Amino acid sequence: SLSALVLSLGVLIFGKSTFGLRFISLLCTVLLIGLVYLFMRRIFRSDGYGFLSALLLSFGGMALTAGRLGLGFSLLALLLVGCYYLMYRFFEKGVDPARPVHSALNVLFSGLCFAGAFAVWANSWIVALGAVALFVLGVLKMRRKQAAQSRAVARETNRVNAEEVMQANLDESERIQARQAAACAYHTRVSVVFFLAAFVFGTFLVVILSVLPAYYSYVRLYDNPAAPHMSFFALVSEMVN
Repeated sequence: SLSALVLSLGVLIFGKSTFGLRFISLLCTVLLIGLVYLFMRRIFRSDGYGFLSALLLSFGGMALTAGRLGLGFSLLALLLVGCYYLMYRFFEKGVDPARPVHSALNVLFSGLCFAGAFAVWANSWIVALGAVALFVLGVLKMRRKQAAQSRAVARETNRVNAEEVMQANLDESERIQARQAAACAYHTRVSVVFFLAAFVFGTFLVVILSVLPAYYSYVRLYDNPAAPHMSFFALVSEMVN
């Protein structure tokens, strides 16, 4: 449903023409090539690998065929790659202690990309399982980093106390470790809340909103508007099935 709505924007802007029908599909393909460049450059830490990946995509079937036919494949690919790219940024960087909510937005926007992909093609949840795994690994990585910081504080305290045993050092060490643990717990909660808000509730909302126009069009074309046989949620169920 969502792909039909998005692709119709080209027709709305440029009129009922071949160009209007295919414009959004082509635009999504161009954006996909750019996103693949950024993604591969981030993974391999090399502009050359990023350019090579974008070049391979440019000469592949997605760009040369499906990407310019006015179909939803390029939109779906763009949303799924965006989902992975943003989640990889979260996995790589984690949550910035200075700006925890802002840095955790990678999870939220990744989930919204998944919501859009699911509204285009319900089976995309299978493809997005890797993004969920990246989220779990990213949270575990943050927890391990916090544990390592706590051990470093404890080692430093032991080193100081080996020279001069002071209760104040022990108390300060415990306070620092407690602050680190509280900050890590807060960062984890923010990440999980954004994950649930986007991947679960966001997906439900995007699907509902994208099916609404399709439902009324379906009723007008194929059913009795006065007494439709298929309800709105039945149409959603058909889409998911």
